[in-house]
Amino acid sequence: MEALSIRIFAFIFFISISGVCISSDEGSGDEYSFEHVSTQDLLFQAYEDDLESQYQLGLRYENGRGVPKNIKDSLYWYRTAAKRGHVNAKFRLGVLYVEHAVLFRKEGQIDISKKIYGIGIEWLEDAAEEGHSKAQAKMDGLK
Repeated sequence: MEALSIRIFAFIFFISISGVCISSDEGSGDEYSFEHVSTQDLLFQAYEDDLESQYQLGLRYENGRGVPKNIKDSLYWYRTAAKRGHVNAKFRLGVLYVEHAVLFRKEGQIDISKKIYGIGIEWLEDAAEEGHSKAQAKMDGLK
């Protein structure tokens, strides 16, 4: 009976570990699939050119999850991942640029606003062309 209990436990453990791996692979969305990873470990991995870690750092800094909210740092990590092809980083980068362009416009800095907005649109178009559904919807909403 004890051997059967051990086998059942091992099977359940294997299934739960497999589920974690699957959800990590799917973790290219806006969800926090790396929430269990310390920011220090993410930074180490990001500096080792791990795209998903760079993206996850962008999310953390954008939303202040486990780190102080810092849009400048968020933009840095999104841009780093986006330049290397991370489609969700392209999307978030585009959204942030478009949103901040509106802030500059409200402050009367129209030229800066147009430039930032244009950069945001380029990143959103790039993500949309790669099939990112949220980027496609955002682009449809901006037209």
